[in-house]
Amino acid sequence: MQKITLILVIYQEKIAQLPIFSLLTAIANQNRFQVILYDNSPTAQENPLSAENITYFHDASNPGLAKAYNYGWHKAQANHSNALLLLDDDTEISLNYLEKLMKIELTADLGAIVPLIFAEETQISPVAAEDYISSNHQNLSAGKTSQRLMAINSGACIPLAVLNQIGGFNEAFPLDFLDHWFFWRLYQEKLAVEILDEKLQHQLSVLDYQQVSPQRYLSIVMAENLYYREYETTLQKRHRQQLFLRLLKQFLLVKNRKIWRITWQELTKKTK
Repeated sequence: MQKITLILVIYQEKIAQLPIFSLLTAIANQNRFQVILYDNSPTAQENPLSAENITYFHDASNPGLAKAYNYGWHKAQANHSNALLLLDDDTEISLNYLEKLMKIELTADLGAIVPLIFAEETQISPVAAEDYISSNHQNLSAGKTSQRLMAINSGACIPLAVLNQIGGFNEAFPLDFLDHWFFWRLYQEKLAVEILDEKLQHQLSVLDYQQVSPQRYLSIVMAENLYYREYETTLQKRHRQQLFLRLLKQFLLVKNRKIWRITWQELTKKTK
């Protein structure tokens, strides 16, 4: 690769306090890298990184990830970059990781390059996805694979040719299940994934039914139901079984009665 565009999505975080800030400072004014800081916060902030290759864009509408990634994709096209690197505001990568990416040959069968993602000592990505992904998922190790898998968006590097081929990111999944859809789409195109022997730390967001707001939970449930109804249709029956088990657990244990009612409403919707 000769050029990589980094799209870093920010929400209510100061740029200077990001875990990746020191790296951004190090690559400022390096033409090999283009950096897009896409800020979904309610209020814009000053960009402390004054460099030609670093762009700040504020979007108070907070459209989530898919729209931000597509913005980065189009900027990468204009910059003649070879690939788009997806980053969350809590992800820290090293210059060594960028150098590893730069050395990879973008062959026609390569759909994405992903690191090994850990939450402290536990690997959480990438995982095998031939079957319904649950807490008993199978972790995958480094190497190039055509196996059906799912990986976390953040840290993934996508060749521009692949994004052009699939038409970018599906904005029907603005936030939740975008990663599921993306790696499902790569598999449909018979594209391989290169798993690098590079470990990144990620703050695992555990869904706590006692704490999550009904609005946030509804967004998650609608996204997962859309995914299994329209895309991963072979696992729709399995998903509905999981929804039923979740409903029972929520009915018995969750104090906020709106939560189990949301699950019930989604479970009783007509399927294809």
